[in-house]
Amino acid sequence: MGSIFRGEDSRLNPGLGLWRVCESVRGPITLEGSLFEQTPRGLLVSHHMVLAGTMLYQVGEMTIGVDLRWKQVSTRQAGELGLALCVGRNDQLVLYFPSQREAEKWTQAVRTVALSADFHTQYEELKDHTAIARVEFAKNRKDQTVVAVKKYTCVELRTVPGKYRRLLREIEISRQVTHPNVGKLIAVYESEACVALVSQYISGGTLLDRLQAKGKLEEEGAKEVATSLLRGIAHLHEVGVIHRDIKLENVLVEASASLSSVIIDFGLAIGAKEDRGTVCGTPGYVAPELLRKQQYCEKVDIYSAGVVLYMLLSGASPFPGPTESAILERNKQSRVTFAGKGWEGVSTQARNLVLRMTESDPLLRITAQKALKHPWLLPT
Repeated sequence: MGSIFRGEDSRLNPGLGLWRVCESVRGPITLEGSLFEQTPRGLLVSHHMVLAGTMLYQVGEMTIGVDLRWKQVSTRQAGELGLALCVGRNDQLVLYFPSQREAEKWTQAVRTVALSADFHTQYEELKDHTAIARVEFAKNRKDQTVVAVKKYTCVELRTVPGKYRRLLREIEISRQVTHPNVGKLIAVYESEACVALVSQYISGGTLLDRLQAKGKLEEEGAKEVATSLLRGIAHLHEVGVIHRDIKLENVLVEASASLSSVIIDFGLAIGAKEDRGTVCGTPGYVAPELLRKQQYCEKVDIYSAGVVLYMLLSGASPFPGPTESAILERNKQSRVTFAGKGWEGVSTQARNLVLRMTESDPLLRITAQKALKHPWLLPT
């Protein structure tokens, strides 16, 4: 049936051939060097290749390039020639490397921007790890690194309205964010049956797991979580991304004593310039302007993070209710109070930051950068 992303690839790489003529190499260069291609007669011809952004260039008398975003790549052992990097379906381009070290550098860099076609060659699925929702786990066959694997069947991508477009957006956004407090997308794999997003594995579980085990966090622990969470959100907003579903389940923490957090799951994320007409998020965490179907900005993430901080400090939700509709109504009214035993002993500064983050009026709501400079989060 062919790649589910064929239309996207055709849009970026019009024409029948692999290459198109380019005026010059554009964007920051990731890698460059001499790689080899084998002629029909078996001779190796050297090309100066450049990987810049999502573009692979061959630079000579003229510069030609191909956008790799929706091209399939794979690797194979080619006898005495060593590792071969195959680009495009039916191996439109096969490149060889001057050394094993160069082969590893190039294949790893290319996999981060292209579609990989050899998941089971690279990874072994782990049956002793419990799958969470659609996320499974696997182990890199070479270095034994455990990764998280989020799978979408090609059937659902072709038949469920909106599913394919949401996946495209999730991949595009995940590829453009790079920060220690944001989950790292390692590679995207495509087969005839499914598309698999391979991401870094954080062994400590979610903030929800941590909260269920502890009931609530002491202020120092909550500070550590809030600082790393806000750093991740600040990075997203700097690169023009709105997550739209910050919640306990979408924040992972390390298994160590550290409570440094990592934001995951960009299934509802959008770019800053995209249409914002959709009401989305999780009841109890949603910024009120979203529920009121008003115009909104990136500060919806700050509101959701404020709810997370409220729950970390008190062990309870600011908008409890017996039903989802009751929770949504309280969420929409956005009356944040500090009633209950969970708030006994919590400092005034901590409460102040919660209020600044859950301010009902987005114009008055604090930004991520300003929140990081709040007195409660500054070193004492």
